[in-house]
Amino acid sequence: EIPPEQLTLRELDDEVKAEIGSAMHVHKSFYNRHLTYMVVISLILGLCVVSVAIPSRFIPKIVNLGPSTDLSEFRQALVKSCVHLSRELVLDDGFSRMSAPQIAGTLKHAVTLLHDVDVAVRRGGAMDMLEGADLWSDHHN
Repeated sequence: EIPPEQLTLRELDDEVKAEIGSAMHVHKSFYNRHLTYMVVISLILGLCVVSVAIPSRFIPKIVNLGPSTDLSEFRQALVKSCVHLSRELVLDDGFSRMSAPQIAGTLKHAVTLLHDVDVAVRRGGAMDMLEGADLWSDHHN
């Protein structure tokens, strides 16, 4: 072993420093390079712009999302009500504890309301629907 008294620090030449620096740069990992950070930041910024720009084309189609969901659930409840009242009117077994004229009046009201809801969903302009499904959807029947 070399005794510590004999160890001295020497200053490196500029040429040796340049060689060490270039060797370190060659062996530097890709994730520590400036270019990698610039590419990743540009990619993230581009994805942010795209995630805002592309859905903005569909805003007119999703404006009615809440009212159409509410009306579709209401329409489903009205259909079930019409089925129940029709059964009661035909069987007349007193299950709903209503008389036949009451059932007929309630059924007529449910059918009228079902027609109004269906027109609102299809054509819009009523019951909070701005646009009807027939105007913007080719798949709506």
